Amino acid sequence: MNAFAILIALFLSHISAKCMPTSALHNVSHQAREAETCADPSLATVYVSFFSISRTAHILRSRPALVSYDSTVANQDNWQFQNPAFLAWSSLQEFTTPFYQLISANGDSLDVLPAVNGSPPSVAGFTVQAAVGYAYTTQICGSVPLLSAVNAATTDRWWTTNEVEHAELLGSETGWVDGGVSFYVLPLA
Repeated sequence: MNAFAILIALFLSHISAKCMPTSALHNVSHQAREAETCADPSLATVYVSFFSISRTAHILRSRPALVSYDSTVANQDNWQFQNPAFLAWSSLQEFTTPFYQLISANGDSLDVLPAVNGSPPSVAGFTVQAAVGYAYTTQICGSVPLLSAVNAATTDRWWTTNEVEHAELLGSETGWVDGGVSFYVLPLA
């Protein structure tokens, strides 16, 4: 009896699948949904490169974050807007990891690095200041590498997603060297 019931169930399921309209077969609601693996790009915000002449340093922030910081913390850095740099998230999203601002012990050097195994990065001679955004640690979901350049003489760091700009700076013979890929972000366009 059990084998007969199973055979009838298989036969009826075959008939119901064959009788489904073709348009319904191509309707996403009738198909198995793949697991989401990307953060929602509509929630990403523009991160901007800022420069302080008094520090000879660049930082990366969302504009609202820097405006909020500048208006609540009296500082002498006088951060100047340079350019929109990339898209990332200002709050934790699925599949992203925080990136942190680090400052050197003497305060002349700033860097941004992603979390490592879920913990803030640890770099000799640097202290973690705060998480300043969220990005990918691998190149997925249309992300691009955030390229870093380092100038040891000025203790400055600079970031771009543009490979031509990065190569041009490294070739400028002004002390800039490749700092590698910091993490992966969404391009502006």
